[in-house]
Amino acid sequence: MRIKFIAATLLTIMTLSANAMAKHPITFEDLMRVERITDPQVSPDGRTVAYVRTTINLEANTKTGHIWLVPLDGGEAHQLTRGDGSDSRPRWSPDGAKLAFVSSRGGHSQVWIIPTSGGEAHQLTEISTEADGVAWSRNGETILFTSQVFPDCAD
Repeated sequence: MRIKFIAATLLTIMTLSANAMAKHPITFEDLMRVERITDPQVSPDGRTVAYVRTTINLEANTKTGHIWLVPLDGGEAHQLTRGDGSDSRPRWSPDGAKLAFVSSRGGHSQVWIIPTSGGEAHQLTEISTEADGVAWSRNGETILFTSQVFPDCAD
């Protein structure tokens, strides 16, 4: 009799614990709280990955991406870009000393360059049709980028 009582008590406790720990269905708000990691780019020496970490602000209806670096052999990730606007598409220079990226700082998407050792980014383009995809030449002396151009656009 005592064994049945103990078994029933344990079963009741387990059932109550399971109900108390029941998970709720994933909501839209839950998904928007998840930081997004995108566009991983391995450095030319194979030691570091640059990636974009994006957060969502539901109240402001905005998303902000910043570029982060993390060593491939483990260790702490650190944020390379900061500030207003959203940064995306990090691309390593052939020597690994700089990253070119697209940023919406100032309200329009343009190509920016930042030293991978840290420091301030500087704007490379200022084109009215905005800049998008970015790539380095093999020798690192030239950068290619794309921009949507419309035949009726005077500038």
